[in-house]
Order: sequence, then structure tokens, then C-alpha cells
Amino acid sequence: MRFHLHPFQLATALLVLCGAILGGLYWMRRDRAMSPAELVALLPGRAGTVVYLDFASARRLGLLRLLNGSDAEQDADYREFVARTRFDYQRDLDAAAILFAGGEEFFALRGRFDWKSLAAYAEQQGGVCQGGMCRMSGSRPERRISFYLEQDDVLDLAVSTDGEAVRQIHPGKARLSDKPTGAVWVKTSAQAITASGLLPEPAKPLLASADRTRPIVFTLSPRGAGLVLGVQLDCQDSPAATQLEAQLESGTAALRAALAQQNGAAANQASLGAMLASGTFHCERNRVRGEWPLPVQFLAMLGEGGAN
Repeated sequence: MRFHLHPFQLATALLVLCGAILGGLYWMRRDRAMSPAELVALLPGRAGTVVYLDFASARRLGLLRLLNGSDAEQDADYREFVARTRFDYQRDLDAAAILFAGGEEFFALRGRFDWKSLAAYAEQQGGVCQGGMCRMSGSRPERRISFYLEQDDVLDLAVSTDGEAVRQIHPGKARLSDKPTGAVWVKTSAQAITASGLLPEPAKPLLASADRTRPIVFTLSPRGAGLVLGVQLDCQDSPAATQLEAQLESGTAALRAALAQQNGAAANQASLGAMLASGTFHCERNRVRGEWPLPVQFLAMLGEGGAN
């Protein structure tokens, strides 16, 4: 007896097969850790400052001790958060991709999360969890926090005036060209840095030479017993890059001379000014690269409360 497959049966079989393939791809994706580029690509494709933090590397390098004070100095609210959610970024967070844009903050976090504890904490704080997404108030009325579990080891979180801003975080191709490197990777612009008001005084002459809108990428990577801070600045063309390189070298030389005149032989090698004066630069076509060694003395100074 010959078996005849009707068109309806064939269509059903194809749908089941496609579903099985897509389901397999989905679970393969869930079973492997997202790459740095994939984590950054989750963020909304908007203008702003993008930060990637490799917490696993930072733990090995001891950088978290510089970012976090002693247990006694930790905020009481944070200690309560850790106790109730069983989540401590120093222990449980492996990587974070963050976008700061227009007063809003978006986070794609990779690590180990206890979703039931996180949801219970949100509800204890007067929040609501529905359809896998939680919403709650932040430290101020205009700060609304929303979060959900992208996959077992990836948590999406947003802080915004929009109580459902976390919906803007989803897989995309907008930033797949960004491939974070080093323990810390920051993509920003001179305009964004200046607007933040966080630029140290000794660094202002150096940044004044950069194009205000083109991307600037900073990296922090281990080297020997210390670290090295790297920068990558894109220019309009090769002549512009050559000019920028000369301006940065000139600004660094002027800073070095000013420090020598001010401090003489007793210059503080752990100071921010001395670190900036140690910068070196070179251009590659339309791109300028620079780096500043961060010696052990400088890192120790940061750990004690800052470098002057």
C-alpha cells in the first residue's frame, strides 16, 4: 500500500520541523554565555556613552577593591538588597553592558541571578511583577526601574521616567560592530565627556584637541604588575589624525614640563597629572591611539581615596 502525504500534512510537518530547528537554536543560545559584542548589542541603538565591564577579569585583577569600599562603608540599603535578593555584584556579576543616554540608563547584565528573590524584593518595595517583567520606584519619583530575565544568565534593567523602558533592551545588530576589549571598555565622545562635568582639570587640554562628536573608545587592560589605560580616537581623514596626534603630543609635553617646573625632582609619580604626562600616541590612517601606564603606586593611591 502506497502512503500519500496530503498538502496539509506536508505543511504541518514543515512547520513542526522549522519550530524544532528554531527551538534548538534558541536553547543553544541560552546554553552559552553571550559574547561582549552580543551583550552590548542588546542595548538600545541610541547616541550616548556605552560602557562594558568585565567583572570576572576585574575580580582577578583586584579592580573591584578600588571601586568598592570596605564592608563598613557599604550603603545600608545595598546590604539589605544583597541579603534579600541573594545577589552581590562582587560575587555574582560576570559582565555588564551599560548605556547612558539622555538621563536614562540601560543595563544588560550577565551573571547568576535568583529571579524569585529579585521579583520578591521588587514587590516588597511596592513594585509589580507581571509577564516576566518587574517595575518599581527608584530612589527618586522620576526614577522608575524595570527589569526582566533575558535568558538564565542575562538580566536586562532600565532606569528611566518610563516605567517599562526595559522593553527597549533586546537583541539587535545596531552595535554588533562594537567589540569590547579589556577589563573596562567605554565608547563615548568629547562632547559627552565635557557635558558630564567629570573631566579632571589636567585632562582638559588633551581632550580639547579631539573632535567633539566622533567616537572615543577607552580601554583598561592589565600589563605587568599594573594596568594600562588606552584610547582610540577616530578622525575625519588621515591628515586630521596626524594633526590630532601632534596636538596630543604637544599637550602632553606641555603638561610634563609644567609638572617638572612645579614639583621638580619630587614629582608625585602617583598623581593624576603625572599619569597623564606619561601618555604616548601614534596614528594609523584616520585613527589615533594612545596609552597611559597605570603603575602600582597610582592604583594604590586610587584605593586609598584618589590621586591628586
